[in-house]
Amino acid sequence: LPGHTHYSLGCAPWTIGSVYFAFARFLLGFSVLGQYLLTYGFLYVSVVEGSIISSSRILLAALLGPLLVADLALSISGWCGALLIFAANATLDALAKSIYCVTT
Repeated sequence: LPGHTHYSLGCAPWTIGSVYFAFARFLLGFSVLGQYLLTYGFLYVSVVEGSIISSSRILLAALLGPLLVADLALSISGWCGALLIFAANATLDALAKSIYCVTT
């Protein structure tokens, strides 16, 4: 139809004004809100704790990516890298708490 935009993603009709398009806009709104709240939450943690939270997202993405969105699974070297990053941040947190006598 002239003047009617149609996007195709698999079998889903992604025309503007369709239920699929409205659902995508709904999910976009939740993702923006989620990112805002995640960023706002970093006001209440230390830098090292925030680093651990941030690096735990790597592990969550590695675990949930293949299950939720059919992403490629990490190879053994990818898992080793993710675990090394997480372990380094956890070690820094433990050292910072022991040096500065921080209790949470």
